[in-house]
Amino acid sequence: MLDELLLATAAAGGTAVVQAAGTDVWLTLQRHVAGWFGRGNPERETGAIRRLQDTADQIADAEPQAVESVRARHEGFWQGQFEGHLMDLPPDAREEAVAGLDHLVELLRRTEAAESQQVTVKVNGGSGTNNTAIGVGINNGHVGNVYSQPASSRTEKAAELVGHVRDFTALLGPDHRNVLIGRANHANAVGESGNPSEAARLYGDVVDHWSRLSSPADPEVLMIRYQHAKWVGEAGRAGESVRLYDDLIPQLAEAHGTNGRYVLQARRWQAILVAEAGDAERAVRLYNELIAHQTDLFGEDDVDTLEARCYLAQCVGAAGDAARAAQMHDALCSDLRRVLGPEHASLVVAERWYHFWHTYQEGTPLGWRVFHPLSFYSPSWRE
Repeated sequence: MLDELLLATAAAGGTAVVQAAGTDVWLTLQRHVAGWFGRGNPERETGAIRRLQDTADQIADAEPQAVESVRARHEGFWQGQFEGHLMDLPPDAREEAVAGLDHLVELLRRTEAAESQQVTVKVNGGSGTNNTAIGVGINNGHVGNVYSQPASSRTEKAAELVGHVRDFTALLGPDHRNVLIGRANHANAVGESGNPSEAARLYGDVVDHWSRLSSPADPEVLMIRYQHAKWVGEAGRAGESVRLYDDLIPQLAEAHGTNGRYVLQARRWQAILVAEAGDAERAVRLYNELIAHQTDLFGEDDVDTLEARCYLAQCVGAAGDAARAAQMHDALCSDLRRVLGPEHASLVVAERWYHFWHTYQEGTPLGWRVFHPLSFYSPSWRE
């Protein structure tokens, strides 16, 4: 039997795993936990990695109303895994293992404390921290994520992920799904560090590799293709991104249903990129269809519906009606104040674009930023 202190440590370990699942620290924690279970045995490490990834996948795939019960179930599962492992160890090895598990839990706590300084104001999430910059949560399938760390810190994060991918490749081989997921995470970090063109290239390499192993319609490949299309658009290659979305969206809808959040987000991005590629009138039609769909699903005051209205106004302006675009942003500002409050970051964005279209001089070229109104990653990193 384990004493109460060891049981509490195991419980804390279970909580740490579930809290980290799907976050920026997941690869780091996954690697440490797998090493803790493996104790130098590659087969045990691989088995632990597989179970950890199953946990992350099930939490990510859970319906909103079921996510808490899924998380609770996996907390209990991992508490049992830690308890069982500790019970199997001889007393002299158990003390070292407990110290290692305590270290893992403390690692997560320190990371969470650091992340409390992050800036993650979600225009389409209706929540955020009161910090000094504005971001849009990418982990919810949305655009970009800006942190209070300098760009060098985001570059360091990308470099750290290179090391993780190298370690996982040596352990599991280049074709293992966790290696490919790690490569995708690295690609995203490269984009967040200010290099969307390189992120698009890296994502494209992962798509090609994974598609050769399974199918372009594989659910996991679809999500990598989803991110690839996004970063191609962020890199300023609108026409190419539109073609990627045109091919992707029907397959996403088949896999996730027409009401799936990734399907709806892909449609939002497709439409604004259609406008950037030169067909603003088609983009207006696409956004009107999308907003009608989202209003039926979520209501007029849903934050995703409000975000789509921001993009629609940009398309209307790009189609040649700057006055109408300004009116639409003005109405959106009123609704944002009412729904999200006068201090919400999304109001700053809408007010900025109201002023842009209200003072717009006909014939003035429309730059990249007009078609990426919520993005913090311009292709040149200078706009």
